[in-house]
Amino acid sequence: MKVKHSISVRWLALAAFLMTLTVSVAQADTVTFAGLGGANLDPFSPYTEGTFTVTPTLGSWFQGQIFGNPTPSIFDGPVFSPGVATIMVTDSAGLFTFGAVDYSSNNGASAYDITGFLGGVMQFDQSGGLVFSPGTFTTLASGFSTSIDTLFIKVLPGAGTTSINLDNINVTTAPVPEPATITLLGSGLIGLAGVIRRRKKRALSV
Repeated sequence: MKVKHSISVRWLALAAFLMTLTVSVAQADTVTFAGLGGANLDPFSPYTEGTFTVTPTLGSWFQGQIFGNPTPSIFDGPVFSPGVATIMVTDSAGLFTFGAVDYSSNNGASAYDITGFLGGVMQFDQSGGLVFSPGTFTTLASGFSTSIDTLFIKVLPGAGTTSINLDNINVTTAPVPEPATITLLGSGLIGLAGVIRRRKKRALSV
């Protein structure tokens, strides 16, 4: 009886171990731009924080070293004459989801268009207005939880807007179980089921 018990315990331990390997936890992150090393008003160039990279793809982007939530931030400029501008967010760890971004539309209301892509195919398109909140940031939450590989955040300055600052891009790396680990898990569970089945047959024959 001790031998039977030790065998089943081993199989249970193996299955539990394989399951912990298979379940990969989503990794949440927030791009705060805390690692920006330039001076206020310096041009913003591709920037990596954790596994995420933010790249300006349209318009003129600058470092906001005296204004942020908290400082620093990046902004669509130049000050007093911003244009339509876009940043791209990618994740070297794989697929990810977009949760929110903080913004400040200075001295006027503006608009935004946020799009997510997977393999070049658009997965979502969220657009709307950016309210004018003097000297403060507002959180713009995502309306989607779709996994993507590329995120674009476009800002469109309204009349009188002098700049648009962005900060705290909330993103989460999507969990992706490894196929080899799934195969191991299946083998372990099949073996466990076989041990349990044999034990039941032996118990019935006694």
